[in-house]
Amino acid sequence: MAEKPGCTAAHANFLWAHLARLDPAWLIQQAHHIEHKMLEVIAALPPADRATYIAAKAPWPSEVPMVLTRALWKTFPTGEVQRLRSLMYPTDQALFVYQIGNEYAPDDPFGCETLSLTPAGRLTYQRQQRGQIWQQQTNVDPQLLETLKAALADAQAASGSQPRIPPGASRVQIRWGDQTASVDYFQAQNLPGYAQIIQMIDAYLQAFRKIEK
Repeated sequence: MAEKPGCTAAHANFLWAHLARLDPAWLIQQAHHIEHKMLEVIAALPPADRATYIAAKAPWPSEVPMVLTRALWKTFPTGEVQRLRSLMYPTDQALFVYQIGNEYAPDDPFGCETLSLTPAGRLTYQRQQRGQIWQQQTNVDPQLLETLKAALADAQAASGSQPRIPPGASRVQIRWGDQTASVDYFQAQNLPGYAQIIQMIDAYLQAFRKIEK
């Protein structure tokens, strides 16, 4: 359903959610007209129809952490959140990726390091240095992904825009789905949200480095 002149995204969300309550079967038939980001539709549908709607909208794009979507998921019972998210987002692809360092920098003792985390809790460490590659994997509590998502939402809400990176900085690149942010490693330790991410990820980097030795 194309938006008419004067019809805002908020109005469209409200309309689709209202129709989901009135006629779930018809709404599911129109699923191809509804944007994936309109999660209010899932909340408005009867629980028995949510899986059918999610299947009709598959494949779902990678999730982008936002304060509003976090608030929406909190309106569902915990078990229902887990059920719906397992249907919407694949568990074998990295949702969170953290990268730091430079493969060929002469003053970087570790080269380029990358940590990637899947929804199932598989954490992969990869280090690239002057053409050589080392890789390790471990399993962590899947709740770590939710903690990182919350920290990213806090960072987004606090900064409002991409932090400025000074020349020669130690650049950290953080990716969630198809959304990417770049920050200075030292500057980020004083920024809400980013500081929590740096602290958590540093602990895993240190652990993987010790194993490699």
